[in-house]
Amino acid sequence: MAALFFNLRIQVEDVANIPQQHCVVVSNHQSSLETVLLQTLFNPLSTVLKIELLKMPVVGRALRFMEPIAIDRSEPVLSYKSLIREGENRLGAQRSVLIFPEGTRVAIGAPIRFNKGAASLAVRCQVPILPVAHNSGLHWPQLNPDRQRRIITFKIGKPIYPQGKTVSQVHRESECWVADNVKMLPSVVEGHASGR
Repeated sequence: MAALFFNLRIQVEDVANIPQQHCVVVSNHQSSLETVLLQTLFNPLSTVLKIELLKMPVVGRALRFMEPIAIDRSEPVLSYKSLIREGENRLGAQRSVLIFPEGTRVAIGAPIRFNKGAASLAVRCQVPILPVAHNSGLHWPQLNPDRQRRIITFKIGKPIYPQGKTVSQVHRESECWVADNVKMLPSVVEGHASGR
């Protein structure tokens, strides 16, 4: 509904790359839109999020139904252990896990730097990583005063299988794929600043 209000069209490319098995989904993080949209593409899906969101009166209650993995970013060591422990539990229950390895929202055009949590989880559980690149920060949540139809593109990569690979190899492969594909997506609105 919100996308309709802002006159947005969501374009998802290469849906056929989504594996039949549960996996670790990794994506760049530019806005709240990708958090919602990716929930519709992968079911069931548990999202790694900051614990503060669960403390919000209405939003927190809704999020709990999606069996998220809540982490405290002020405690990085404990957060990592929680990610691995809870991630193993979700994957063991045949749920995919969504991780934004940048750790926070990053402005469109900024360099993409992943932490190794997602790669560590995938290697430990021997499940594929599925990389996703998008440009949601180009239009969302910016207002659209001219009411022109705007397109946000999500591109889904091929699964990265961890068998025979180290955490560093899986981490680097997923980070490079997302970074390279984000660069190929539109990053400037014609006639408007992109927020760079």
